[in-house]
Amino acid sequence: MVAVIVASSNVLPGQVLVDTNFINFSIKNKIDLVRGMMDCLYAECKPCITDCVMAELEKLGQKYRVALKVAKVRCGKKAP
Repeated sequence: MVAVIVASSNVLPGQVLVDTNFINFSIKNKIDLVRGMMDCLYAECKPCITDCVMAELEKLGQKYRVALKVAKVRCGKKAP
């Protein structure tokens, strides 16, 4: 699981770069993505999901459709 935190002392919320495994792990363990990051980092967080991650989730097919829906909602894109 890889998460890269991009934050500075005067910019809140902190942006967390989220990969496919991070999203799948949170779903598998029934952890709300944003709430889990906030509990771990003790700071306000905003998940950043790249186009590459979205493409990977789309390629993985029906098995990962829930992860794709979560990613689209967190990105502000309309879920199908």
